[in-house]
Amino acid sequence: MLPRVGSRGLLVISIVMTAGATIAFPSLLPGGLSTATAVKIAMFLAGFGGGMSQSTIYALAATAYPAGYRATALGVCVGISRVGGIVSTSSGGILLEASGVSAALYFTILACMLAIGLAGLAVMNRHIVRRSAACEYVPS
Repeated sequence: MLPRVGSRGLLVISIVMTAGATIAFPSLLPGGLSTATAVKIAMFLAGFGGGMSQSTIYALAATAYPAGYRATALGVCVGISRVGGIVSTSSGGILLEASGVSAALYFTILACMLAIGLAGLAVMNRHIVRRSAACEYVPS
């Protein structure tokens, strides 16, 4: 999918999908069993979008650095993403429990962080370009 859409388009799609699902969570959670399916769909969209953006960023990092630094750059990229995932999960639970912050505020902050990441990636000038259909190999 990356060669067909390009990294910029794929990142926009995946981060908007994740942010939309994140914004929907607070309104879905108080509904109980009546909104269980909607919560599952929102969780799927958030996880799918997050995974898609993460793998696209890894592919983008692989092309953004010279060959001599590529392995180190990818290692740093993966390491920072793993540490960020652990810290955000832990700190989010602690923040919600200790400070009494509402779920709506918490998920709004998450959506704002996604928007900041989207803005940063949108202005970046070293994206993987979209290939046209004419360039694809079709076996005879």
